[in-house]
Amino acid sequence: MQPNQGATTVLDQKQSAIMTIALHRGPWQDSSPHFHIDRLLLDQLVTSFFSSVHVCHPILNQDKFTQIYEKFLENGPDQSIESTLCMVVFALGSVSLSPAGPWNSQCSPPGTEFMRYALPTLTVRSLWTFCFYLTLAQVLVLASVYFAYIVRPLHSWRLIHSAANLLQLKLSNSGCQTVALNKDEAILRLFWSCFIIECDRLAELELPRSSLQQLTDDANLPRCENLDDAHMTAYLAEISIRRLLNRIHNSLYPRKSNVINALSSTPLDIQGEFPLRELESITSLCEELHSQLDLWHAAIPEQFRPPLSLEELDNDRLSILRIRYYAARHIIYRPFVLYITTHSESQASSATIEKAGICIESCSLYLYYTSKILQAPSQYTWTFALSSLGAVIILTLSWFNAELRSFVTEVDSLQSLAIDNLSRWNVSSISDVIGILEEIRRKTRLRSRV
Repeated sequence: MQPNQGATTVLDQKQSAIMTIALHRGPWQDSSPHFHIDRLLLDQLVTSFFSSVHVCHPILNQDKFTQIYEKFLENGPDQSIESTLCMVVFALGSVSLSPAGPWNSQCSPPGTEFMRYALPTLTVRSLWTFCFYLTLAQVLVLASVYFAYIVRPLHSWRLIHSAANLLQLKLSNSGCQTVALNKDEAILRLFWSCFIIECDRLAELELPRSSLQQLTDDANLPRCENLDDAHMTAYLAEISIRRLLNRIHNSLYPRKSNVINALSSTPLDIQGEFPLRELESITSLCEELHSQLDLWHAAIPEQFRPPLSLEELDNDRLSILRIRYYAARHIIYRPFVLYITTHSESQASSATIEKAGICIESCSLYLYYTSKILQAPSQYTWTFALSSLGAVIILTLSWFNAELRSFVTEVDSLQSLAIDNLSRWNVSSISDVIGILEEIRRKTRLRSRV
């Protein structure tokens, strides 16, 4: 045992009494109604969780969870982290079963009745725990996924940040972080799911990040023996495309202290003109990144590879990979659109216009492909909403430019498609995006009449 690990363990033991008092004296003890166990309903929710959510983040051992679940059914809910895990699984099963249709913010989101039992225990234990507990970290990750499903990105980030910090605590107590990470398959899957979720939140929100991303180059890919071949391939492919998206962000849009959303895929703030010298310096880099993107797509086994055509897909995991492809291609070539649209007085070269056209095509296809996924709750709703706004901004800027307008002949239809895709989400975080999109469409229509 490392010296600091022993000290942390002692500290955690001293705090356990405080945590126990907090759990038993919490205000929710008097307010929470009796939990009625309906075995048929809970079985259905667990089945939905493992078929819809677990395949995206395979951090649980299904056999071990079954043991925990059977104990829960026998003894009922309590303040244990195992009971909390069951509640979060029920909540995710409930929200993943929600049918497509309007989402009313006036009503409680699906799964709320389970999360109200889970959150008090989860909050206290994550606050007062100073040693790594695998089950606690798993619950934090899954709770983050739940809040992504109900379009609460800040809550989702807060929970995944806590999970990442807890995992970092375990790794920092080891002699070699890389060895500790790679020797345990459960830890490895937890690491990569933390990575995907945290990066998705930070791509659109300027918030503190954990240090886990520093380990990605040395971390092995998980074996995912708890998934079938199709879902394992999709999970590994999503890890890879998320790493490539980070590489694109860091290469083309490095952090700048005076630029808001420098890493965002939503260009809400364009600081002046995009200089020609900067465009020339990144042209070869953009081509290399595009080549890496195509290599990523080609590396997926053919039977699991998402087509890049307009073919309809019944498999949501393949649909997500295709959407990720066009999201990456959009941000690779976005600088060329920004250069042309901010230098209207000078004529762009044919090569620059061609690359801008790739970006515009990617934005159009992105809006088309996200339509189906945005019809029902998923962990991607917020990410796709913000990226759709970014795509519409690029398409609208291109339509206003004489050199690029030929690439965007149906700008009104594309703007309306983005609005329709999000219109079912009557929640504040999405309503603001819809309001911006509607204002963009209104001004574009006014401009078209002039």
